[in-house]
Amino acid sequence: AISGCLVTNTTEVVHAVLKGCGDQAPFGKGDWMKIVATGYLNKQVVGKSEFFLVDYSKTDPIVKDWTVWELDSLGIVDRVDFEIQVSEGKEKTPMLFCMDNLSGVITVEN
Repeated sequence: AISGCLVTNTTEVVHAVLKGCGDQAPFGKGDWMKIVATGYLNKQVVGKSEFFLVDYSKTDPIVKDWTVWELDSLGIVDRVDFEIQVSEGKEKTPMLFCMDNLSGVITVEN
């Protein structure tokens, strides 16, 4: 069971959000970028959790510091997939994030 981790944006993502990326405009009202964690046990989905790295519906829309992401809702898993999703029209944004201190309980049986 995974209990949580720390996450934050990369400098490259923050720059793309604030300045745009190629011909893509900077993020603005209604734009977002999130990580979706999907937990699996025996190839079956057992839980999901999402974390917004960018959310322009909030006063402070860009995560720039290490932030705790609780992952208890995934339950007992043998695999976790992390997927980055962005609002429509922001697909050129670098699909990157930083993760540290992934923690949980690992049981190994003989």
